[in-house]
Amino acid sequence: MPPEVKVHLKPTNAGPVVKPDHSQFAHIAVLGQLPKLQSIILKLHAVRRGIVFPWKIKKFEFSQPDFATGKQLVAPGSQDQSKPSQLDAKR
Repeated sequence: MPPEVKVHLKPTNAGPVVKPDHSQFAHIAVLGQLPKLQSIILKLHAVRRGIVFPWKIKKFEFSQPDFATGKQLVAPGSQDQSKPSQLDAKR
């Protein structure tokens, strides 16, 4: 893989959320509008080769995530707030 592609494989800190008028949303305002994970089911398959050996996680699976959505982050004039978003339509 080329080095210029490898640079983008690891996530880094995100930049600011910018409004159409080039001003920035406050960090706290953005966090308050993002969905929050309320619950999730985690299945683990733990194994041990004998009494003297430590336990190891062989498999794990996340399922049935339940998100609590906050207020919708909508730039003025970009979308009617009374219409459901695409995220809401998928549920």
